[in-house]
Amino acid sequence: MTKSSITLPSDELIVMANEEKNLPSLTNKTEKTIKLKIQAEGKWSYGGKEAFGNQVDGDGNTAQTGRNTYMRFPDITPAALVAVIDGKAVGSGKEQEIEIPPGKTLSFINNDQPGVYTDNSGSLKIKWSIAGIKNGNGGSDKEESIVSGPDNKSFPLPTGELIVMANEEQNLPSLTNDSDKKITLKIKAEGSWNYGWSANNEPIANMVDANGNPVDTGRQQFMRFQGITPAALVAVKNDQAVASGKEQTVELNPGETVSFINNDQQWIYFDNSGSQTVKWSILSVN
Repeated sequence: MTKSSITLPSDELIVMANEEKNLPSLTNKTEKTIKLKIQAEGKWSYGGKEAFGNQVDGDGNTAQTGRNTYMRFPDITPAALVAVIDGKAVGSGKEQEIEIPPGKTLSFINNDQPGVYTDNSGSLKIKWSIAGIKNGNGGSDKEESIVSGPDNKSFPLPTGELIVMANEEQNLPSLTNDSDKKITLKIKAEGSWNYGWSANNEPIANMVDANGNPVDTGRQQFMRFQGITPAALVAVKNDQAVASGKEQTVELNPGETVSFINNDQQWIYFDNSGSQTVKWSILSVN
């Protein structure tokens, strides 16, 4: 059956030392606050003569100490890589972690004197990845993504669907966290199913949603997961139920897998019918 993996988007940007306009950028087109990890490689200068022409990394020309009133950002080292939101520096250096609020754009620039970028040389390669996501409610109807500029390339946040059949007992639909972060998922299930067949229209055959069949049929004691409503959708990690129902929140540590199953009596799934469509999205990452 369907086995899906969750990976978080990442990519690279090139920042030229002489760029002052149309800067490389990342826009948060989600309803969540996204924290990015920034790692810069390469060398550049902030001038063509004397010490200004020295090739340095993203930490900047550290030989130039103290406040430099000519720099675009006077309190930041000349030639440092600067991360900017709404015209304000929010980080600097070759290694950064920056939070981007919903709808905001993060851009990158060499810290030099405004209007005097033409004599700069070199470039930095920025590798970005997701360090965290917070303040999300999941389940957005629109695609949520990070968009790079100026190339307008989109990096969607992972979402997906799984079909869980009522009569599946082995090789269950599953999701594996292939990232190095803990991911909290929002689960929404749509559909109807039962947990048995009856020639006499007994309640066991009633088609119900993923919250399960609340009618007392006397079979609750035989269910695979005691204390959970028969015919409820159950999220399972390491053979243990971690959530149930048509709306769930599930945490996955790096490398962990969650699978989904109808709550019925073990080995007696063959007479069940129906299915649930499990829609999943990311609530948070940390």
